[in-house]
Amino acid sequence: MIATIPCPGPAFNVAGTSGFYAQMTGLLAGFAFAGIVVLLTPTQNVERENIEGRPNEDSDGGEADPIKKEMRANDNGLMLALLAAFFALLIATLTYSVLAGETLPQARGRAATEELVDGVPFGLAVIMLFHGVAVLMDNGNVSKAAVWLSRVVAVGVAPVLTLYYVTNGATDTESARLVLQAPKTICSGAVALPTLGIVLAIILAAILTVSLTIGRRIPVVRARMKKLQTIPPMIVVAYSVGAAILAGSLSARSDAFLMSPSILNWYLILTFAVLAFIGVTLAIGGGRDWSITQETSS
Repeated sequence: MIATIPCPGPAFNVAGTSGFYAQMTGLLAGFAFAGIVVLLTPTQNVERENIEGRPNEDSDGGEADPIKKEMRANDNGLMLALLAAFFALLIATLTYSVLAGETLPQARGRAATEELVDGVPFGLAVIMLFHGVAVLMDNGNVSKAAVWLSRVVAVGVAPVLTLYYVTNGATDTESARLVLQAPKTICSGAVALPTLGIVLAIILAAILTVSLTIGRRIPVVRARMKKLQTIPPMIVVAYSVGAAILAGSLSARSDAFLMSPSILNWYLILTFAVLAFIGVTLAIGGGRDWSITQETSS
């Protein structure tokens, strides 16, 4: 019996596309490494020493300069962001290179599962890269519009696009599952995007929009989020390590391996939670507090 099911056409080559992704992530890793090297030059080290001051500089009981506090926090955030992005991009290059070897047609399901695992570290690395650019421009006292635009891309656009692309990649898994269930099939069109992924993407966009516009203006919330600025880079590194281990184990599974529907839903929820936490934390607490700077300068 011939079944008519929705499935993507044979034009899309997951393995071939992954090779291009590996090249792009490797190139971006080079840019992140170059940024780290620039920040470690002797000139930058002297500038950091001037910002930090001597250990007993404020031993008289007076409070340190608020501007120096802000610059010190942003400098540390910049280095952590670039380091996390560099590590995540290296992992993404490795995992996409492995996925590029899944050229056999019978390994379509396993390749679709690896595609979901590999996409999140790449998206997290892009978030860290743009966040680092935003902090760098913030420290350089460039136009507020440029700083705001880079921050919107880092914590508003990039997380939503990451979740959307992961949701879009889930269609390959569902298509492979339908093909395995029916011995003879005829494709009647593309598989619809998972409803859960679309709903989560919309919710994520709403949460990040509120964080950028309203949450950032609440002093109490912003003060708490500023204390958590070191956590997002740590999450990116930890998630990338987990993705590398998972991708390596998946490559050793059978060709017919597929992520179950329930695990796929939980994976989308986990991705949403990670992106939401990182986006909200960086959106509200990231960057310099311009109000403090203006009050001090006046």
